[in-house]
Amino acid sequence: MTYLDSIIQSSSLHTTLKKNSDAVETAMKSLLSRIQSSKLKEAAFFSCFDNTGKKLRPSLCIEFTKLLNGSIDIIMPVAASIEICHTYSLIHDDLPALDNDDIRRGKQSCHKKFDEATAILTGDTLLTYAFEILSGLKNITPEKKCILVSEFAKSVGPNGMLAGQIEDIECSDSENNFNKMLNIHKLKTAKLIEFSCLAPTFVFDTDEKIKNAISIFASNFGILFQIADDILDYNQNSEEGCNIVKALGANKSKEMLKDLAEKSTLSLDIFGNSASILKSLVFHTVDRIK
Repeated sequence: MTYLDSIIQSSSLHTTLKKNSDAVETAMKSLLSRIQSSKLKEAAFFSCFDNTGKKLRPSLCIEFTKLLNGSIDIIMPVAASIEICHTYSLIHDDLPALDNDDIRRGKQSCHKKFDEATAILTGDTLLTYAFEILSGLKNITPEKKCILVSEFAKSVGPNGMLAGQIEDIECSDSENNFNKMLNIHKLKTAKLIEFSCLAPTFVFDTDEKIKNAISIFASNFGILFQIADDILDYNQNSEEGCNIVKALGANKSKEMLKDLAEKSTLSLDIFGNSASILKSLVFHTVDRIK
């Protein structure tokens, strides 16, 4: 796909992402409505739903399910669990002990809207509930369910997102080197994105060649997505703490972004024209950087 093609298809991309987002929100609301504590339910709904969250991770899960000709009904609880877990990470990221952010997606962060204790417990609720949802999935074999839950745990646990989080908060400007920042990004951001892409392969029978192609896309796009955010953050605030642009420089960061975009799109060639939306997503992510 050429750059021009990606611009032409951008409206199709936004329509698809909006449709996926709406479907995931509907599933999440049904699931979260089962929380018995009224306070936890209120805080969960406040944190999970807004007008700015694009729900990228569950959308990736849905789009790869389509490429595998899998059932959207079967994968939807998985997609919802991914977003529920992602929201937990945002709630805890915003806490005073971590990033100490008062605003999230244009409104108060959970601990500012409620209180710190409620925010901690709401995050705990969402994380554990995500695993409850996955462990209770219907219409897939116990073996596949075990693989799905295990891989999810690896992506968000002490060798995944949490490892990236602790490395990030311990990072100082003096340690702001490329290898360290790349490892933080792989763990903190890319691991959950990778799981989002690969989750359908754990649920639906998938040829190894196809699974490998998805894995290549996932690992490259996960890093690409975070580097794009780093460039945007640096452009808005050059005093931003640990940031890959500080370690690599603006020009080299943009070169790396383009290289990752090429690798991501090439890995999707195995799907032919069916992967046009995902390729358009890659181009759109890079196009945000001006």
